[in-house]
Amino acid sequence: MLALTPGLNTCFSTIILNMIGLMGASEWYEKELAKAGIDPPRTKKGRPRKRLATIFLDEYFNKPLESTSIRSPGKLTPNNREDHSLSLNSAGIQKSILTARRKKLTTHFNRGRTLRNLVQITHLGILFDQDIWSYVKSSKEEINKVALLFQADPQKMKLLSTIDEQVELLVKTGQPDLSRFFDSLESHAIITSEEVSSLRAKYEQEREPVPRGELDTTINRIVERISYSLCKEILSDDDAMMVNGTVELSCGIFDRLRSKEWQNGWDITAILEMTDRPIFVRLGHSTQLHEKDAEGKIIPM
Repeated sequence: MLALTPGLNTCFSTIILNMIGLMGASEWYEKELAKAGIDPPRTKKGRPRKRLATIFLDEYFNKPLESTSIRSPGKLTPNNREDHSLSLNSAGIQKSILTARRKKLTTHFNRGRTLRNLVQITHLGILFDQDIWSYVKSSKEEINKVALLFQADPQKMKLLSTIDEQVELLVKTGQPDLSRFFDSLESHAIITSEEVSSLRAKYEQEREPVPRGELDTTINRIVERISYSLCKEILSDDDAMMVNGTVELSCGIFDRLRSKEWQNGWDITAILEMTDRPIFVRLGHSTQLHEKDAEGKIIPM
């Protein structure tokens, strides 16, 4: 459940996105091998070469990079086949580098294939399983056993199908939607409405906005304390206060908070200064350099 809660497990979400990348990479690799198999390279005797994977990886690692390469600290030169070949042919390192890269890339492709097989047997939502990393490292036989356990439980399969949407949201928006997940649990009758309400209270209570009445009461208390400190009955826009000795804040902000108006940059900075945070976290100002035009495109200001 924590993996679906925004901000609580960014690391886990990153792992899921990386695994989706592995799935895509493995599919690309298999398609490239299939293309190579249509017209495989020939031996000197004219026979089709075997071990296409080895040939493909050799060609892949010997292709020149399209970006720039670093030849020495602080010096960049345009990369070409000759420079790339020279770097790979350095004495004593070429073979070890290529072997390590080949092994790492092959491992990625194999894990991506394992994930694709597991998703195909179960659901895309399996990527949110907290044991997914263990599944990735499992053998084909172990994966089949895991898949059978899920398939034998219709309720688990139903749950995974509702999490499919969360994986899609993670890819499209960068984060899942816990509230929508709760709605799916309720609409598909996976758990009772009472259980859904309990989960909402447990995981979403802190994310709900402060009720309007409670916010007004809090603002009034702050205004009373400031008025007492300034020896004034009513605060005006001309009155100001200093926050943490760094930001001067007009007392008019309290009226703007009550009216739900948009806050300006200084108000937001002051509010952030007043929030509790670790001592090593510092706030700074940024200058906007880009804006959206009429068509919604980002352009320099």
